[in-house]
Amino acid sequence: MRTTLAVGTKELHQILRDRRTLMILLFFPAFILLLYGYALNFDIRGIHLVVQDRDRSTQSRELVSAFVNSGYFELVGYVDDDREVEALVNRNRSRAVLVIPPRFEREVASRKPVTVQMVIDGDNANTASTVMGYAQAIVGEFGVSVAAADLPSMSGEASADDAGRDMLRRRLDAGLRRIAFFVVPSAMAFLALGDVLVAALLESGRFRHADSVYVWGILAGSSVGLLASTLGRLYSSTYYALRDTRTPLRFALIRVALTTVLGYLFAIPLPRMLGIPQVWGAAGLTSSAGIAGWVEMLLLRRRMNERIGKTGLPATYVGKLWTAAISGAAVAWTVKLSIPALPPVVAAVLIIGPYGLIFFAMTFALRIPEASTAVGRFLRRS
Repeated sequence: MRTTLAVGTKELHQILRDRRTLMILLFFPAFILLLYGYALNFDIRGIHLVVQDRDRSTQSRELVSAFVNSGYFELVGYVDDDREVEALVNRNRSRAVLVIPPRFEREVASRKPVTVQMVIDGDNANTASTVMGYAQAIVGEFGVSVAAADLPSMSGEASADDAGRDMLRRRLDAGLRRIAFFVVPSAMAFLALGDVLVAALLESGRFRHADSVYVWGILAGSSVGLLASTLGRLYSSTYYALRDTRTPLRFALIRVALTTVLGYLFAIPLPRMLGIPQVWGAAGLTSSAGIAGWVEMLLLRRRMNERIGKTGLPATYVGKLWTAAISGAAVAWTVKLSIPALPPVVAAVLIIGPYGLIFFAMTFALRIPEASTAVGRFLRRS
């Protein structure tokens, strides 16, 4: 230790005596920081963009304008045929092609998920990934702007009269149903088949099956509050439409406080009480956040019901979704126990595939409208 201090003191005195070295140490890092912050710009601009607009609506034109106004894309022109798209990309006249599907404006107006296709020239992988990042950001901002534009209308519906509140209530319930239809099978997949999903995505190299099981425990803990958290976000958005930001903030603070207390209890004392390794406290953290999410969602729903009337998911609807999800998980587990040891990705296809098919088949048989809508959209696209 004394030797290290002596060497350090000697070098410090040497640097203070050598003004050139001192200038380099003080000003060169600041110069590099300014250079990379202001002088060097690695953004890709002027990306030649071709648009295949199959909807030709106001919303589709606004999406194209969002791309052009971003400064990253330069509109080259419009095409009508897939062969034209391929020819332009092959001749290097376009690096990106935006394909807007039919019924785009109608799907956006009804707040249904819409898939926009982006065809990118992949001769340069780094450039292609950067262009894809730009496109995803622009489409995401466009979706946020559409949702924000809808908030005043929701507010007007709720504040006008009883008919307006009834309209808002029906729109809120429809949104809750759509969310639950996709979140319930996701939560069940995390809970029952998390190891299969994790193995397919991460299991390679030093990441072994034991690590997949550990991450599965964390996913299973997160499945506790997955449905409540997503429903709670929609309730919060409805409060914002009503120009009420205090109520969601107040309940969010309760959720944070409850997550902190329960997280400590579930992560540290509980594993000791159960006699399990302390590392499983991570699963306790996600479970505690899920419980707090349920408390927040129930508080948001109760206060919203006081304002606009009864909202929420019917118990029969939720029961049908969970029945279909559990049935699918049972079939998936049967396949999982029956097949031999296979590569993780192959096993995931053989196990998760039947799970999804059984879920959609049962929800369709139980006459859940969201299942019919999803199947109909898939058939139209195929």
